[in-house]
Amino acid sequence: MNARSLALIVAFISVPATSLADDLNWGGTWVADWNNFGIGPYTAIDTSNNPHQTIQIFCLDFNDSIAPPIAWTASMLALNEPNVAGTGAFAGSYAAQYGGSYNTLLQNAFNDNSNPRPATEKSPPQVSGASTGQVPPYAFNKDNVAGGYSVNLATSNQTADPAYTRYLEAAWLFQDMLLALPGDVNTDIIAQVAAWELFVNSTNLSLLTNDVDTYAGRYIFNNYLALAPGQTYLTTSVVHTQPTGSAGITFEQAVDAALSAAQTAVVRDHWGPGSFNHGSWTLVTATPDYVIGYGDAVQEFLSPNAPASLALPLQNDPVVPEPKAVLLLGSAGAIVLWKYRRRRAVMPR
Repeated sequence: MNARSLALIVAFISVPATSLADDLNWGGTWVADWNNFGIGPYTAIDTSNNPHQTIQIFCLDFNDSIAPPIAWTASMLALNEPNVAGTGAFAGSYAAQYGGSYNTLLQNAFNDNSNPRPATEKSPPQVSGASTGQVPPYAFNKDNVAGGYSVNLATSNQTADPAYTRYLEAAWLFQDMLLALPGDVNTDIIAQVAAWELFVNSTNLSLLTNDVDTYAGRYIFNNYLALAPGQTYLTTSVVHTQPTGSAGITFEQAVDAALSAAQTAVVRDHWGPGSFNHGSWTLVTATPDYVIGYGDAVQEFLSPNAPASLALPLQNDPVVPEPKAVLLLGSAGAIVLWKYRRRRAVMPR
């Protein structure tokens, strides 16, 4: 299949030994605009079903892009520890992009001469910042912003599987986004940017954090999954809304507050598969064969495993200029009003 075909083919794998190919098309929607980046959730249309179904996808990957036409081949695996690491039922075939074994899969796909690839490609694309067989060294780890909203993700890094911990933290942020919408767009934006910071690499860290630090205004991050003192997600299904304060805080402080809340939920309060309020999340990761044919790493997403049903104030994509003038960063096609912005030489926070 041509890597730049117009159909979005997703190899949908829900249980071992079961494979269903679904044809999806980019839904052309996004919820909000932050610094000219489209904010999720986004939609894709599954045309394999009759009637067609709309599904939600959330982007966790600020490092990579998909150029028009918006099309790619992805594996869809349950968000669990073996699937992130690539050690489960699909070991040797599929894994999460930031789970540690993805580069090995890319190397294997590159060495398979039956896979079409650009003539100029002399070595396989690699996940940004990762070494073969190793968990990527996540570039963003802490921020000492004033005002009591500092964040330190060291606890997440020190867990047995830091990659899986960060994926769960991203899913927690996306769950909070689902509860925030349609009315609380600010929390949606804050949580999306926080999820990007979880996986941003060193190349893009300055760009992202500078945009966070300089984004003007006062903001409230609402934690819609907050627990009562002493409770964990294993002991109660009752959650409360916990805002960062009625007066509002800076955008940087709000993003830090969101990251701290996600870390607390996953590391201390056991939010994850089997806990209350976790739901069911799916990894949507470009297959190694597709990446080799495409010639570059492709954005990764999470999906809540259900058709989109929220009455969101979705906005349509604008007219797309020539491909080199559009950076699909932060979504698979949700980038809106993107303008060329130099990667500024600023110190990461």
